[in-house]
Amino acid sequence: MEQSKVHHWVVTLQAAAAGPRTVEGTVLIGPGETRQQVYRRVVSAVSEETGVAEPAVMFFALEPDEF
Repeated sequence: MEQSKVHHWVVTLQAAAAGPRTVEGTVLIGPGETRQQVYRRVVSAVSEETGVAEPAVMFFALEPDEF
């Protein structure tokens, strides 16, 4: 049985009227969840949190949060 795993992400967003914003955090990824689903979830949450509507994504990284 697969378990959920914590991943660390970094995303840089740019809006037309503002400079780039880089934000980082962690996300719990459930069994069967795809990288695209996580990407969309993270970008949506960061866009809402920062008030950047319809951002251009300049950078996105997603890695397991463990060594």
